[in-house]
Amino acid sequence: MLTSRSNPKIKFLESLRKSKERAKENLYLVEGEREINRASKIQSIYFHKRSAFVDSLEKKGVQLIQVSKKILEKISLRGEIVAIGKMERKDLSELKGSFFVALVGVEKPGNIGAILRTCDGAGVDGVLIVDPVVDHYHPNAIRSSLGASFSLDIVCCSSKEAFEFLEEKNVRLVITSPEAKKSYHSKKMQRPVMIAFGQEDKGLPKKWLNQESVFIPMKGICDSLNVSVSVGILLYEVVRQNEL
Repeated sequence: MLTSRSNPKIKFLESLRKSKERAKENLYLVEGEREINRASKIQSIYFHKRSAFVDSLEKKGVQLIQVSKKILEKISLRGEIVAIGKMERKDLSELKGSFFVALVGVEKPGNIGAILRTCDGAGVDGVLIVDPVVDHYHPNAIRSSLGASFSLDIVCCSSKEAFEFLEEKNVRLVITSPEAKKSYHSKKMQRPVMIAFGQEDKGLPKKWLNQESVFIPMKGICDSLNVSVSVGILLYEVVRQNEL
């Protein structure tokens, strides 16, 4: 049982909270039984007490690393079992289907996770993390997604690559903009379609603005919604229109 935070294995795990180290090692962290159960390519777990869940992972060949309760509380944001998994990198050429979401420069991992959860629920075929500021393997993104990070086809790419994908696949692009002439519920959004969203404070970059656009009516004093809420509204409108 590991009891010191200075142990090399503990130090290595904690280093994976940094994006740079995750990219270097091609590994990610995931916490909680539900999320670990939905994760892919789990290599090792850090736990305090044996359980049926721990035993099931051992049978799958996952390395078990037992730690003291105090250490687990230090290395886990929720004081729960922590796992290290190998990242899966997908290419745009691997994306199939007709319903896509582009997140352009979205910078809050909690928002990315909430959006991925919504994409999973709405049946999105692929998510493009465009010009990424935060990767979708950030521990907070994984936690907020409830494991949807592992159920979706997600590709990190540049804006140039995203536009090439749209042209090659003949996918229609729709964006949200307060200057749009049509509200989201009066715009036809038939598949194949990609809905793009930008940062909450800055919106989409200029090169994304010359596209079909819709607005979400705002009745109060605020002029915008949290990006994850906007995503939910637009995606389920696409679902509604395509299921009529």
